[in-house]
Amino acid sequence: MNNDEYKENLLTTITTLGNELDLAAFFKELLSESEISDIVSRWAIFNEVRQCTPQRKIAEKYQISLAKVNKFGKVLQLENGFIRKMLDRKYDETSL
Repeated sequence: MNNDEYKENLLTTITTLGNELDLAAFFKELLSESEISDIVSRWAIFNEVRQCTPQRKIAEKYQISLAKVNKFGKVLQLENGFIRKMLDRKYDETSL
């Protein structure tokens, strides 16, 4: 198999996982603690940007550049972006 085929296979495998425990176990075995921490930090930054936390505060809190924070903001500006849709749904539900 080439990388594209492995990527497709991985995505198919992930979509067949039935619950959060299976998904958590899968990623715990697949990724290192450092890689999981990086993903969690990215998710936290997306949440902070979505909640309109000032970019300077985000950069300081996560010890990253303003340019990097800006990149997260650009992802959330994508009209049909998946992460934007997920966070919009999350925050729209909590405001009800």
